[in-house]
Amino acid sequence: MGSWPTSPTVVVSPTSRRRRQAPPFHRTSEGEALDIDTVTAGGRTYHDVFDRWMYMLSRKKPRSIRIKFYNGHNYKIPSSLFCISDLDYLHLKRCIVGLPQEFEGFKRLTVLNLKYFSSTDSDINNLISSCPLLNAFYLKHFEGISCLSIQAEALQDLEVKGNFQDFHLHAPNLSDVYVTLDKTESHQSVVVAGNRKNYLKQAFVSLTSTSRLTVKRCIIALPQEFEGFKRLLVLQILEVEGKFEDFHLYAPNLSHVYLTLAKTEPQQSVAVVGDRKNYVKQAFVSLSSIEELTISGSFLTYLSKGCLLTKLPGVFDRLKKICIEKCFWNWTEVLGACSIFHNAPTFTELEIWSFPRPEAYRRKTIWDQDQTEIEEPTLHHLVTVTINDFVGLDCEVALVGLLLSWSPALEELKIFKVKDDENEDDESMCVCKALTKLLALPRVSNKAKITAKVEPSSALRSDKFSSLPQEIKVTILSKLNSLDAIRASILSSAWRNVWTTLPEIYLCDLYLSWGSSETTERSNFITLVDLALLLHNAPLASFSILGFKRYHDVFDRWMYMLSRKKPRSITIKFYSGHNYKIPSNLFFISDLEYLQIKRCIIGLPQEFEGFKRLTVLNLKYFSSTDSDINNLISSCPLLNTLCLKYFEGITCLSIQAQALQDLEVKGNFQDFHLHAPNLSNVGVTLDKTEAQQSVVVEGNRKNYLKQAIVSLTSIVRLVMKRCIIALPQEFEGFKRLFVLQIVEVEGKFEDFHLHAPNLSHVYITLDKTEPQQSVAVVGDRKNCVKQAFVSLTCIEELTISGSFLTYLSKGCLSTQLPGVFDHLKKICIEKCFWNWTEVLGACSIFHNAPTFTELEIWSVPRPEAFKRKATWDQDQTKIEEPTLHHLVAVTINDFVGLDCEVALVGLLLGWSPALEELKIFRAKNINDEYMCICKALTKLLALPRASNKAKITCIVCTLVY
Repeated sequence: MGSWPTSPTVVVSPTSRRRRQAPPFHRTSEGEALDIDTVTAGGRTYHDVFDRWMYMLSRKKPRSIRIKFYNGHNYKIPSSLFCISDLDYLHLKRCIVGLPQEFEGFKRLTVLNLKYFSSTDSDINNLISSCPLLNAFYLKHFEGISCLSIQAEALQDLEVKGNFQDFHLHAPNLSDVYVTLDKTESHQSVVVAGNRKNYLKQAFVSLTSTSRLTVKRCIIALPQEFEGFKRLLVLQILEVEGKFEDFHLYAPNLSHVYLTLAKTEPQQSVAVVGDRKNYVKQAFVSLSSIEELTISGSFLTYLSKGCLLTKLPGVFDRLKKICIEKCFWNWTEVLGACSIFHNAPTFTELEIWSFPRPEAYRRKTIWDQDQTEIEEPTLHHLVTVTINDFVGLDCEVALVGLLLSWSPALEELKIFKVKDDENEDDESMCVCKALTKLLALPRVSNKAKITAKVEPSSALRSDKFSSLPQEIKVTILSKLNSLDAIRASILSSAWRNVWTTLPEIYLCDLYLSWGSSETTERSNFITLVDLALLLHNAPLASFSILGFKRYHDVFDRWMYMLSRKKPRSITIKFYSGHNYKIPSNLFFISDLEYLQIKRCIIGLPQEFEGFKRLTVLNLKYFSSTDSDINNLISSCPLLNTLCLKYFEGITCLSIQAQALQDLEVKGNFQDFHLHAPNLSNVGVTLDKTEAQQSVVVEGNRKNYLKQAIVSLTSIVRLVMKRCIIALPQEFEGFKRLFVLQIVEVEGKFEDFHLHAPNLSHVYITLDKTEPQQSVAVVGDRKNCVKQAFVSLTCIEELTISGSFLTYLSKGCLSTQLPGVFDHLKKICIEKCFWNWTEVLGACSIFHNAPTFTELEIWSVPRPEAFKRKATWDQDQTKIEEPTLHHLVAVTINDFVGLDCEVALVGLLLGWSPALEELKIFRAKNINDEYMCICKALTKLLALPRASNKAKITCIVCTLVY
């Protein structure tokens, strides 16, 4: 809490209410910071305190200042700011610039950026001329300036966009110039009269040494004394507005060309007639020797409509780079680009600047129209592709897919999502979904490497997104947790109430852990939950709340408000304090379909009539009575899945459920009755809360399992842990049992015999209750496992634990097994702890399974895996890398993005020349806030693949605890 006053950078942004923002800035300026490099402020209207802030700021003498406001009238810059003599960088937005009489200039200022401001001719001209080191100067959207005079000896970069009458420029070192007449006056883009024609003449005289010139909406009239642009490398006419009849170009040595076509004439993008069709052909003939071609998306559309199809009159046999600017993502642009590609046999580099129109975000199809069939090019020499301003639209992903399939020599495809240069507070677009799609794209080049660089900005821009349809806003906010969704209401009035219509509410007090006191965090979370339940006014499908603090005093109030919303799904999980008594009103939500509660007390009200639509019931760490829990289960006629774990107060568990198919019970009980004729999956575990309960117990406990087994003859999967298996005399066998799993073998055994030649599914795990059992064992134990493997050579599916793989790697097995799994089709590795010894053990299996086609891995990383700096837990023992000739499908579950997980994916991609699909399932849980999956996805994109058919699919799934 005490370190921030010495921070070199101070940023104050509009993320909180006005009454909360002003005091922090007040403290910032009065703090005893020794060096302040940058101060950034932005937000609402603060005219009443602005002078005070600037006075305090001037006393700190920062070297860089950025002040941007977005609402209210312009802010008068006080004289105190002009007395900061050491200022290097100044960026002001929405201000009034008036120089004090005693202003002596900014002697060290190198960058001056002014936007949406007002001033006078004399003040702005004096300001510029009083900055002897000024290197970059940006003036945009200004008022009050009629004659702009720029006298700057050191100036190299100039950008002017505004409304002015005259323009004088003396900057002998200027190299980059950008001048645009603003459109605030009607028809200002049309030819204007008077002195405006003269100011550009004078400007051109002084610009003979520029290396780049961009002029928009201006009259180009060269003066008689013009000597030419001696150093000009790129000449850009960004917009040609108006009519022209012919186009002639002869420049045999030209190396860089930019072409664009304005759409001011109706249907000009459609095929034109007459000489217009010919002049472009003539132009292309003269450009056949160019090395770099920059072309706009609208011009590509023009080419696709009949001006050019796939054959040009001249071939670009020297063309090395093609740049497509303002790509609107229309199918006609793809057609036009193909006509260029077909005639550029040797080009090696392609750059695309994305500029999607608003309708591209709304359309349901990938492209804007039916896809006219094209002759797909083969880009034999293309090695590098760069896509800038990528936002993740389906059409962008589709174009990447086309380029990957057309480019057999492609080595690198770079994707950039950059900040908006006009507004650095632009929306941070979530690109995880797009990255997932990119992963799945096939590549004709097995050397192709995709690199994605995401630079998220700090806030949404209301002028771009406020006009989106309501359903799209809801979709956007539904991707966020409820806290961030509610925060979005400050963006603009259009977003204010969007969160109140979301179908799901997800609340977690971890999102409010910002370094405040625990009492403050708890109070803020209570306010958040009250606000969400009180103001939400649409049908609520799902409600989830996760709390790591204690909320017993407000829990009843929350449940009362929740019961009035009547959601179909409820998840309540608390992690501290004693259990929460579930109030009676929760049991009267008649439409409830899903109920998950953690740390609760279940007591049914007398008038409880049951949950008639409930299909899933999941209770953990709870207490109840025999009658209450048994009545609850029997009163849910559609109950399909039941999970009961870690409970107290239940001695006789009686489950009567006709529709029940999946059952998992883990707890401490005396008796067990089960009637579920449709049950197919069963997992029963006696808890370890009583001493030695895992040892053979006496009394009736032996009998209840006998009765349970009698009723389970139709199950297809049975898992039993810490229980006594004693079959009753009347047991008829498991007629439909396909998979029998003994998950843990606890205790000592001297030998292991298995003869099941027709067994097709096997699960093997090794307990670690004995010291060093994961290390190579001695004696007959080493042999019994080998003998077991000999008898399992006909199996089709093998499930093995990570600890057992470690056991194999420590000497029990190296790379040769006594028998070969020549029938094995699927290998499943459970509880993979991501140790290098597991990789060694897995390789010993892979080497002896020549025909297996499917691999499934369940990730369970230990806590230390999140902390270690190295990829693996130890030095990597050299292994004989297998070649998995028949492996076509890999699935990795509960992926969290650790370096070791990514490394294993890289090994599998390198070992599998026939791989077709690799699926990655990522668990969505309370740690999502801290596990940024984008970084892992970016690494996955860059991995080389031995198979050019390999498709990677990343899926986010919700875990039920």
